Amino acid sequence: MKTRQIILIFLLIVINSGIAKSQWIQTNGPYGGNILCFASSSSVLLAGTEGAGVFLSTNNVTSWTKVNNGITNTTILSLMISGTTLYAGTDGGGVFVSTDNGASWTESNNGLSSLYIHALAVSGEKIFAGTAFDGVFLSTDHGMTWNPINATLATSIRALVVMGDYLFAGTWEGVYRSNDDGATWTMVNNGLDYPVVKAFLPSGSDLFVGTSGGVYRSSNYGDSWVE
Repeated sequence: MKTRQIILIFLLIVINSGIAKSQWIQTNGPYGGNILCFASSSSVLLAGTEGAGVFLSTNNVTSWTKVNNGITNTTILSLMISGTTLYAGTDGGGVFVSTDNGASWTESNNGLSSLYIHALAVSGEKIFAGTAFDGVFLSTDHGMTWNPINATLATSIRALVVMGDYLFAGTWEGVYRSNDDGATWTMVNNGLDYPVVKAFLPSGSDLFVGTSGGVYRSSNYGDSWVE
């Protein structure tokens, strides 16, 4: 074998070995249930589990602390951090709010007609909750009271995100968009071959959506999507 070929093979082995070792590192927990959601802000990381409630890490996942005091439904479908306030959406127990970094939680369901909270999002002082059966609800008082904002919107919400001047809702029927805090909604599915939407991720000027058939990207606030 020629020297040049040997060097090339060696370099490929080294590069591939380095890539393989830098992908994922298992964290020290949390243990007790499947992880259904995350939320992070500054040095705080929250993990929501199926049946074991909320876990909190403040040391870059070196350790986790279970923080469930006051939470009566421990299957956590969604988490969100707004300033110093933590929000947890549960599977039948509604929304719980903590203002002391998870040391205690208070049930905040006044106005919610569905207590299955699949998604949470924040825009300034406005908090949005996406439910499994009754669409999206809006709170302007930090979750103390909620009002439905479902005109022309599908009722089963799987994901919510705020990007720029728009609020996006992911449903079984695709993506809905609102530019008036949910007062009205428009379906924006152009190019979206798989309309069952499960997740959003904004990144710079792009919005990514996770569907039942793969990932799509929009660079024009949902006007069109590419696989």
